[in-house]
Amino acid sequence: MNERFFHWQCFRTPPGFATTKNPVEQFNRVLKRDYTAHRLLETGELLQQLASCCSNRSIDVRPFSESPGTSKELLSRVKALRGKQLLREFVLPRMSADFLLVDSRNDVFHVLYTPPNRIYNTTSNSAHEAIQVSAQPVDMVTQTCPCAYHFKYTNCVHRIFAMQERARIDSNGDDVLVNRRVSKRKRAAIGPAPVAAGRSSLVGPALQLE
Repeated sequence: MNERFFHWQCFRTPPGFATTKNPVEQFNRVLKRDYTAHRLLETGELLQQLASCCSNRSIDVRPFSESPGTSKELLSRVKALRGKQLLREFVLPRMSADFLLVDSRNDVFHVLYTPPNRIYNTTSNSAHEAIQVSAQPVDMVTQTCPCAYHFKYTNCVHRIFAMQERARIDSNGDDVLVNRRVSKRKRAAIGPAPVAAGRSSLVGPALQLE
């Protein structure tokens, strides 16, 4: 390049950052507002402003997320759809071709969305009805969904519903931790304590003198 190049473009957008309210754009907004003041600075002054920005950001105690999380709006949407029974698991018939081929895997959860009843609009003298699509196969191993919303935001109502049904996450979007430890009180009520690992206490020594 023999002259100044200013047509910079990002050809690869990170998943989950489809809107302008992503962390990258917000950081760019703060940088222009507080440090450069929307002005074209020279190299020396720009480096000083970037150094002060780095020092201020280094003492920030807010956690830094490397991947997009589940928004509260999406969790509320799943809760509302679940309450209206518009989301349910779709079980393939055993005599269908999809069940006999690849869609009968245990690691695939089929989520079927039932469109709600549309209200008749008297102004336009019509009622808009949504077409019910086939069930979305959510891969429980990779935790992905083939819908367009998940491709744009790396999360969707189908994925959250499937994770909640398989007890992977709770209603707040947090991972479910299961305590499989049996308490001593419950162990005594069920029966005798389990035998410790190793040789059983009922078995005598290999060489025993009578």
